[in-house]
Order: sequence, then structure tokens, then C-alpha cells
Amino acid sequence: MLKDIKLHNFISHSDTTLTFNKGITIFVGHNGSGKSSIIDAITFALFGEHTRKSNKNLVQRGCQSSSVSLNFSIDSREYVAYRQLGSSGQSISAKFELISDRNNTVNSVNNKRIIISGERKQF
Repeated sequence: MLKDIKLHNFISHSDTTLTFNKGITIFVGHNGSGKSSIIDAITFALFGEHTRKSNKNLVQRGCQSSSVSLNFSIDSREYVAYRQLGSSGQSISAKFELISDRNNTVNSVNNKRIIISGERKQF
């Protein structure tokens, strides 16, 4: 289940935080209001995929970087997926962290356990 997403200089979102509740979430708004950008942010955070032609199109014009942080849970585990891009769309950071397991905070740096950090990791 998605918990929340934070977008910073991501497409049309300068500084946006959305919290998701249980159930169905529907995005409603005028054309160009950023609905599709939120979907792109979710898929980009999780999979590095989006509907734009290049990663450069994910960085808000005139900004040095953009980032997306997505908190979500699967069963009793809570995770955060984070990606950051530079002004030309190059990957600066990509992390996938376990925050809690069975409602117990993970004991490590900043109460998170990094599962993947960097790019192009395979299991």
C-alpha cells in the first residue's frame, strides 16, 4: 500500500507531498495540473520508468536537481524508494530502504536498512 510521496522539483511539482489513505485514490484536476506527473513519480521511484521521453524532462526547468521519495508497505514491512536526478537528467542517487519490519523499527543507521543504493543492481 502506498503511504506517501514527496516530489521536489519533479516536472511541475516544486515541493509536493501527498499522503495516501487506505482504499482507492483518484486524481482529479485540469489538464496540465500534474496528475500524470504523480503517476510518473511513483513508477520512477519504484522502477526508474516513466512516460516522458528522457530523464531530463523529469527535472523542473531551471532547477539543479529533482527527487522523489515514496513510502509504501507490503504486508507488515514498510519501505522507502528514493531517486534523485541532476539538471541534465543524470542519476545522482537511487535507494531502496527497509524502514520497519512487523511494526518494529529496523536497527541500523537512521533506523533504516539500505537494500539497494546506486543504479543497475540485480538480484
